[in-house]
Amino acid sequence: MRLRRLAGAIAVGTTILSGGLPALPAAATDLPATLYVDHNNQDCTDAGPGSDSLTPLCTVAAATALAQPGQTVLIGGDTPYREQLAITRSGKPGLPITFAGVGGEAYFGGIEAQGLDQPAVTLTGVHDVVVRDLYASASGEPFLVKDSNQVTLEHNSAIQRGGDGPLAGIRLTGSTTGAVVRRNSVGATRGPGIQLDAGVSGTTVTTNGLRANHGGVIASGAPGTVVTSNTIAGGCAPEVSLGDGSAGATVENNVLAHTTGGLPWGSCAADQVPADLSVTAGAASGTKADYNAVHSTNPYNWAGTAYADATALLAGTGQGGHDLNADLKMDGNGVLQPGSPAIDSADPNAPGELATDRIGVPAVDDPVAPNGASTRDRGDSERQGIVTGGLGYGSTPVGAAPLTVEITAQVSELWPGGTLSYSYDFGDGTPALVTTSQQVSHVYQATGVFVPVVTASDNFGSKYRVLADSPVKVSPPGPPHATLSYQDDTAYTAPLSYDFDTSRSGGPWRITKRVIDFGDGTPAHECPANPTGNYGATCVHTYAKPGVYQAKLTVTDSTGATASSTVAVTAAYRPGLLTTDHPQRVLDTRNGTGAPAGRLGPGQELTLNLSGPSNTPYNPPITDRNATAAVLNLTAVNPDAGSYLTVYPSGQERPTTSNSNFVPGQTVAHLVTVPIGADGTVKIYNRYGTVNVVADLVAFYTPQHVDSSTAETLAGFTALPPTRILDTRNGTGTGHAAPAGPQGQVCVPVPASAATARSLVLNLTATGSDQGGYLTNNAPGQTPWSTSLLNFKPQETVANQVILPVTNGQACVANFVGHTHVVADLTGFYGTAGDHFKPVPPARLLDTRAGSPIGQDATRVLPVAGRAGVPADATGAVLDLTAVDASFGGYLTAYPTGASRPGTSSVNFTAKQVVPNHLTTGLGTDGSISLYNRFGTTDTVADVFGYFTNTAK
Repeated sequence: MRLRRLAGAIAVGTTILSGGLPALPAAATDLPATLYVDHNNQDCTDAGPGSDSLTPLCTVAAATALAQPGQTVLIGGDTPYREQLAITRSGKPGLPITFAGVGGEAYFGGIEAQGLDQPAVTLTGVHDVVVRDLYASASGEPFLVKDSNQVTLEHNSAIQRGGDGPLAGIRLTGSTTGAVVRRNSVGATRGPGIQLDAGVSGTTVTTNGLRANHGGVIASGAPGTVVTSNTIAGGCAPEVSLGDGSAGATVENNVLAHTTGGLPWGSCAADQVPADLSVTAGAASGTKADYNAVHSTNPYNWAGTAYADATALLAGTGQGGHDLNADLKMDGNGVLQPGSPAIDSADPNAPGELATDRIGVPAVDDPVAPNGASTRDRGDSERQGIVTGGLGYGSTPVGAAPLTVEITAQVSELWPGGTLSYSYDFGDGTPALVTTSQQVSHVYQATGVFVPVVTASDNFGSKYRVLADSPVKVSPPGPPHATLSYQDDTAYTAPLSYDFDTSRSGGPWRITKRVIDFGDGTPAHECPANPTGNYGATCVHTYAKPGVYQAKLTVTDSTGATASSTVAVTAAYRPGLLTTDHPQRVLDTRNGTGAPAGRLGPGQELTLNLSGPSNTPYNPPITDRNATAAVLNLTAVNPDAGSYLTVYPSGQERPTTSNSNFVPGQTVAHLVTVPIGADGTVKIYNRYGTVNVVADLVAFYTPQHVDSSTAETLAGFTALPPTRILDTRNGTGTGHAAPAGPQGQVCVPVPASAATARSLVLNLTATGSDQGGYLTNNAPGQTPWSTSLLNFKPQETVANQVILPVTNGQACVANFVGHTHVVADLTGFYGTAGDHFKPVPPARLLDTRAGSPIGQDATRVLPVAGRAGVPADATGAVLDLTAVDASFGGYLTAYPTGASRPGTSSVNFTAKQVVPNHLTTGLGTDGSISLYNRFGTTDTVADVFGYFTNTAK
């Protein structure tokens, strides 16, 4: 059970949230007293009046548009509001508009501004407005008041996160007058805790806790400022600074203590520590300072003169006659400890002095401390005999009326001889129950959302006010309701993983069980057995393969009643960008790299771990568990029979496609793009005979937002018209005609059309070689000659698509042995901008063997978009193109339909061969590609593995 102390005020003459609602003057009786906001309530709606806690508004923006003088906007919810609270409506004298968080500092919810350097809560040009009990977080000022009069910021919590400038936690600016800033907590700001700009006047800053900020209360050109009973511990800036134009101020009862470490910006050197209390000559007139507790090596600077202690300050200025310069005995949170001279020594008549401290505790005479000037302690906190507390439930606080709830108070008494009594306010308008019992029962007869509060008191006068961690929700009798939704897994657990949210399920009784059948044949799952947030209401599930599944949620309430909800889940790979480092060998069955050593037999398959668990003999080369697809250069080595290899994601059906075709004795490489299975592995299947298999990881695709450490290497695809940029037979790209020699390198400048490229997509061809060998790229950081791009025999013409990194404005290939000519056709590139790749299950789009082959000098149009999971708006595709049983040696050329046929080749073959090649290409405006056959006739097979899209969704 989580317990929390109530951060709310108990004071005479102030409006207090005590689980019920503040009373309104008679003039406002025609309006609802309260507008409720709770975006975590499944029944919330911005279309409603917001006058019912069971059907509240969903956004604070909707409430600000409705609020009228005399109304309270009550903001609740278990999670922060990712929006700005911009207040532009005014109240009236005696009828303020009040914005309040449920339970104090809105720990049931808060305001978290999302824009860079944007404030969280703003009051602009308003009057008679109260902002109370809110938590505000922003990279700008958490609270900003501009050109406003008679506004109060009370018992709020301000945190600054990120941002660039020295911004304040609470800033008053413009012509703001008569503001009251009291009982607030401000921490971890890069500027002062509270800042009063020139033009602000008559501000009362009292009983605030300002810790770990870059300065405390800073006023410049702000006359009539009252700074009373604040505890300020910061560093590298004054705790209280009154600049020129801030005359007529009062500074009393404050605890001022520098801290040189533990600050959000780091530590400051001792010689950087300014005076705790700094008053310029232009602010000294009519300014009074007394009863402050100041303990540092540089306590005062008054009108340009430094004073080493209170005695010197009094002698020089007449100020600080009752100041303390002793050890204040504070803990790390600024709380006074036993023996502190700041206990029972404040001026009870100081301007702005409140009857209670920052958390609503009244002044109490400490029985173990010597009697001082009063019973009031200096600073924002009053030392009490009751030091800890909580309020919990012994029975469920959710159900139908009438609902009996058991409430337990848990408090601790510090002072010896103290006896405790408890006042329970159940929040439903019934009279408070005063008792000495720590546990009571209460029957809630009315429907609504209520916050019970208990005030513990001892015989010394100490009071401690606490509330439960969650409200009591009483509904009309009825059955439960189930609501199920899903989204991409925010933890990026694996491809095809999703977060299932059951939190909007509810009913008059507490939901005791949430069971989801994910619709894929796996066992039903009870949340929160695998929770990721929202108190166990969210479960993660990973599907083994893409598809549409009917997920069913069944909820059970505390009475045993059930309800169900079904949602259709479209499981699909997320679009990703390409990540390249340098090729690495991830599989070699000749020596046991990545799989057991040994040839792959007929009808056998092996499992290659790419991004799966690392507790296997073969650690994954891809550390990103959410990688969606891998690009492999797959090599069949010395097969003893004609066969083919098929690569596919583990956990999915083996497709009827092939990725590498070969004849006996041939060593041949083919580029493969394969979706990664949900477990991070892929399968490699061999159809006939035996063969050794080698695979080099060239690159992988990953959603853009997954791994910030690789963000700079992520690249999108841009398709280009196929263009020949290298041909060593005639000097294209190199300027001279000569083959690549032994361990020689051939480089080609990156054309202007691919100026932003990180990698080029090339159809690379070796031809006219005098020895068998291979081409590689020997990328920087790669072990030389450790991977291959394509393998060839003497006088063989072999093509393979490659992704070639760009270094210093050029792309290079290296030849291992002998001499060979090299031809490269550019089809696109990966760069800083470009399209995302989305895998689909491998599927066959074309097989002319079931119809007629492509004839000589003929073109066949192949529709791609709108088929096999490729949408109509796809910009490109990744395919395998295979020439089968050609009547004559030749080549196929693939290009976007509608474009001019280029003078390039995509697949090169001799008669009667089966020759595949990888194809990464743009699509024509109609979503198709054109296939041109130069000589003879050839059957053609085309398989698709994914597509490109210009969106990351």
